[in-house]
Amino acid sequence: MSDDGYMKRGKSQVLFNYLPGNTFDYTGGSGIHQVVGIDGVERSDLDVAFLGQQVLNKVHAWKEGSGYGAIGFPQYPDSFQLVEPREVDTSLFPLLFRCTTCERIHTFDDTDEVATYNRSLRCKHDSCNGELQQHQFVFAHECGELRTPRPGRCSQCGSFDDWKFESYGSQRFRNAEWRCLNCQNSKDIEAWCDCDLQNPRMQLTVHRASSAYQPRHLTVIDIGSGSSADASDPRFAKAVMARYLGISSDPIEDIELDARQANEEREEVEWQLEQYRRMYKDSGAKEIKSQIENLEEQLEEMEDEGDPIGDQVVQMVPFLDVEQRVGDRRQQAVYDVFQYLSADLQLDRRTARDVILEAGADDPQSKQKRQLRADQVEDQLEELGLTEAAFIEDFPITNVVFGFTRLNREPSDSRLVAFTESQVDSSGDGTPLFADTVETEAVQFGLEPMRVMRWLLSNSRLDDELAEKLRDDIVSSSIPGARPIPTLQDWNAAEVDSWLGTTEAEPADTEPLSEWDENDVRAWLVANVGEIPDFETIPIEAEDEQERASAITYFVYHLVHSYSHLVLKHATQLSGMSRTSLAEFLLPRSLSFVIYSNQRTDFNIGGLYTLIEASLRELLGEVDRRGNDCVYDPVCSRDGSACHNCMYLSEVSCTHLNRNLGRDFVFGSKTMADRNLNGYINL
Repeated sequence: MSDDGYMKRGKSQVLFNYLPGNTFDYTGGSGIHQVVGIDGVERSDLDVAFLGQQVLNKVHAWKEGSGYGAIGFPQYPDSFQLVEPREVDTSLFPLLFRCTTCERIHTFDDTDEVATYNRSLRCKHDSCNGELQQHQFVFAHECGELRTPRPGRCSQCGSFDDWKFESYGSQRFRNAEWRCLNCQNSKDIEAWCDCDLQNPRMQLTVHRASSAYQPRHLTVIDIGSGSSADASDPRFAKAVMARYLGISSDPIEDIELDARQANEEREEVEWQLEQYRRMYKDSGAKEIKSQIENLEEQLEEMEDEGDPIGDQVVQMVPFLDVEQRVGDRRQQAVYDVFQYLSADLQLDRRTARDVILEAGADDPQSKQKRQLRADQVEDQLEELGLTEAAFIEDFPITNVVFGFTRLNREPSDSRLVAFTESQVDSSGDGTPLFADTVETEAVQFGLEPMRVMRWLLSNSRLDDELAEKLRDDIVSSSIPGARPIPTLQDWNAAEVDSWLGTTEAEPADTEPLSEWDENDVRAWLVANVGEIPDFETIPIEAEDEQERASAITYFVYHLVHSYSHLVLKHATQLSGMSRTSLAEFLLPRSLSFVIYSNQRTDFNIGGLYTLIEASLRELLGEVDRRGNDCVYDPVCSRDGSACHNCMYLSEVSCTHLNRNLGRDFVFGSKTMADRNLNGYINL
């Protein structure tokens, strides 16, 4: 990293902690450094068009929002280059030092000045010769600028070299100031950025503060679909939903949105017509020609039956009723479903039953034992509300860091800054995206859509504010095919009327959930699970109605995320693996989560296969029996039912910073809990 010594870090650490513009504490007493460049290798084996398009869709939130925009990003997805970091080039920063003897501040214009005039880092004031110690403070600005604090000239005595950083023993920056040791004059510690933003005032902060540098990244299942996989394109989005909702069985790229849905009756008529045409070609019989004419008339009548596939999708998912562009807040729903389909259709997936049955000896006794274990596992999955546990041998997971923000995270109050070609030494061309990809073992779990819907309805009937919000959001939700509002089938008329409460809906506007099928529920979830913040809690309590998240989003995401943590946590405990050996990938709108091996750590290849083949029954049993235990109860259950003992994972495993979790969403609230929830697995 520098000529002062070698500091080794793994690819994952480099990807998030050692990218251009970031600062870090160099090991071995070499001070604080800033990353100025990356030596890397171009990842030409990855699909830059697909990943670049996803990045541009993320960037769009900054470019079109009310914040400070995004700078340095290209217009087209193939104008990026994917770079795998190998080595990091750094420079000493900030160039602000204090004398440990006389307390005077020393600043330098650049590292060349340090090397030329004060390589030994000694105080030059009179005969002090005290040791210079690097300060940890920097000035940061929303535009991405980072500066060394400099006191400048004293307005009273004209001195440049007699300043002290005076904090008066306080850890708060607002109490700190520059004080001139020559004349005792003082002034505020402040700096002004010369960028184009309206507020030029820079913020003094510790260089290692999380707000000083926030890498922005995305994680995808990288199947390699090219730029055609563009969630902002309405035609692509409709094709994805057509396949997901069973409207078409064709591959996504072959779905014709203007065509009408094929059905068994039409296919039978087309088959008969083909046979009669062959017979007529051979015989020329008038009777056969008459049959052909009748069949052709039937086909013409069928052409007018049913709506085109694209129109059927819009009826199920109304937010796709657009011509130009799918909205930013809806694109993640499309990608969720697309990546779910990619894993389902393009990866080698084996059900837990298949894995169990294929392992072991072929003698009758062994086969019988495996059959029994497979049956028991399927029963457990059903009891826990899981549709599947599917093993994936080569799960292609890719992390891409595409820029950074300073001080603020959200697009509404930050500027997104791209990395530049000058910061990268690689064989590629284009705006750099730093990527790390791995094909690894994984297990995909799915929740039952109909059971999730029953769970939501049961919680919407409880007597508290959260339940009332959920009820209101269900009543006003986007419902597929203009169906009535769903209710539980065992509610009588009085209970339905009571549930509707003060809403404008009437009992006549409802129907039992038993009238819905699974695709209706899937479409409803896609349409109503909204945007999920990358790093913050879901804002269900926001006062601003425009900012408040849907309670449907809140419940569904908490359920999927919490279930994922429970499975991952108990998988590591059961197998003896470290918690950083596994990570999660969430697809909340399709009610799915993937637990995958993090090969950047000391994970043994084959561990997840062994877990599924030999220990899945024990894993599911542990989740059921002990998943709701916490050594910090009742305190933990009173404060959200999630803590480092029962739910939290390392940041390597949970990229959502352990936000939006709660055991009570899965198991129900304990008597001492701060909220009242019915548990998903208790239905």
